[in-house]
Amino acid sequence: MYSGIFRKPDWVIENCRFDKANERYLPGENVTLSFDFKNLSYSNMYVANIGIQTDWMIIDGTWYYQPVNSFIKPRQRRSIAFSFPIRDVLTLGEYKLFFYLEAKHFPARYPAEETLMTMWTTPIIVNIKYPATGEEIFLSHSIHDKQLILELKNQMDNYGIKVGIGEDEHEPCIRLQDKFKHMIDRCTIFIAILTDVAMRSEWVLRETNYADGIRKPCILLKEESISIATELEWTSFSKHSSSVEIFQIMMTAVDRIRQRNQNLLNSPVVGILGIAIASFLAGWILHK
Repeated sequence: MYSGIFRKPDWVIENCRFDKANERYLPGENVTLSFDFKNLSYSNMYVANIGIQTDWMIIDGTWYYQPVNSFIKPRQRRSIAFSFPIRDVLTLGEYKLFFYLEAKHFPARYPAEETLMTMWTTPIIVNIKYPATGEEIFLSHSIHDKQLILELKNQMDNYGIKVGIGEDEHEPCIRLQDKFKHMIDRCTIFIAILTDVAMRSEWVLRETNYADGIRKPCILLKEESISIATELEWTSFSKHSSSVEIFQIMMTAVDRIRQRNQNLLNSPVVGILGIAIASFLAGWILHK
């Protein structure tokens, strides 16, 4: 249930409930949303319509509403429910949903209230995303690549994959090294984004060595412009690639781990690429 409450001076929208417990939907599915409208004023409200509109409905010029056409007494509540489709071609992501009310006080308290007024709430978020897969990826990176990392995180969340980013989790009174170890222990796949600045990061080196040491399934994504004197394997990307292109490269590597290990253990993400990461990074530093 969405916990947000939309309080106006004289009324409130509360107890918003989606029909899916995870509140994640795919393009082409139907959404059922129920909520309560409550008159908070000390006078009757004549409510003509209560409706909703999402981002994609605004683009399409459509909305959904229910005619009420009745007086709602002070402190009286009215339960409303809507079912509406999600566009088949909608891009995965987060979309805004607004509630609106066409109403007036009766009797009017001042001249402006003699006609119906349309009032909108602040939005809630509708997640058009795949259900959670149970996978969690730790992204090792340089803080200088934070924008790219956030874009990759959003892409993975769209497909139900949880992403751990060190600086996003705050644990007071714990050593940074212990925090990162805990996050890597918890993740199902470790991915290092090896840009030029990341290769000079002490933390990326520590995290990658630790992940390799505990036999965590690992993927290295290396910027192709970096020259490394080693025979070890990696997956490369261009620094000119968009975050969407890098995400596709990343997920191709993740899928290979899934396919390679699906008959070994009852988990879609257990496995290892067989890359000697510690030696790889140490060799690169020696040749830098």
